[in-house]
Amino acid sequence: NNPSRYDDFVVFAQTVYTSLKAAYPELRLVVSIALKTPDSTAMQTVTTGFARIRDWVDVVGISTYGYAFYEHSDKGNPDNLPAQWLSQIKTIAPEKPYMVTETGWIAQDLDIAAYGLSVDADENSQYRYLEKLFTEANGLNAQGLILFTYHDYDTLWTDTLGSDNLSAIWKDTGLVGETHNERRALTLWRQWAARSRR
Repeated sequence: NNPSRYDDFVVFAQTVYTSLKAAYPELRLVVSIALKTPDSTAMQTVTTGFARIRDWVDVVGISTYGYAFYEHSDKGNPDNLPAQWLSQIKTIAPEKPYMVTETGWIAQDLDIAAYGLSVDADENSQYRYLEKLFTEANGLNAQGLILFTYHDYDTLWTDTLGSDNLSAIWKDTGLVGETHNERRALTLWRQWAARSRR
């Protein structure tokens, strides 16, 4: 979004990568990319920008929150995600290993008037998202997958974060709800965690 500042980031990425690799040659360094609607202007900018740092990245991380940062109808239904919602990473960063460094799906309705964001969701939609996520990530041979967050953080949101709009986007993405109720998606997570890697 800021070409002059990105020029500085390219220098930073090269310097940090080169220095760390000199000291720790086996260390694998990750840069995370926030995915949005495939083929959008934002993703075209990301593709162009990543090409400038690709030589200083070992693993490409993926941050994706389809219910908030993709433009499709009925955003709370993961079945409506664009066809290449995750696999677009192969166009952005071809021939690199991938991992999902940050993702999740709300298990409750989300309304943030300041962002014009109103999404209907429940724990069934969260479960369907995880089904889709695991299948797609497996198809990418993802090196790992990190969910944000394990537990809803309603108390943290109201007491410490001041009920701010930004952190509200993720506060109900836990596999465990604020009252410590385990959601259906937790069972699915445990099933996939128990599987051997393909």
